[in-house]
Amino acid sequence: MDRDFVIIIEPREKHQPRLYSENSDNGNGSTAAMIQLLPSFKLKEQKTELIFVLDRSGSMMGQSIRSAKEALTLFLHSMPVDCYFNVLGFVLGMSSCFRLVSNTMTEV
Repeated sequence: MDRDFVIIIEPREKHQPRLYSENSDNGNGSTAAMIQLLPSFKLKEQKTELIFVLDRSGSMMGQSIRSAKEALTLFLHSMPVDCYFNVLGFVLGMSSCFRLVSNTMTEV
């Protein structure tokens, strides 16, 4: 196939729970399913919390870690003012930049 295949399914009643399933016809017995549930209650507004995960292992030396830093800096400067964030880095284990999530950025 030389191009993407796109199928758009729109239900007549858009605000009702739906279950879509498709059985494989290649004989392996696999099934794909998608469920759509829409809550019927109002939630109180919550602030956004973002957690960035950064690989700081040896494979990220040089240009890779510089690119990751540039991307993280861009994300941090593009976040909404009132959201919370933390940066998790891993080498051999996991460590966070802040003990608790923070809603201020002083230095990247």
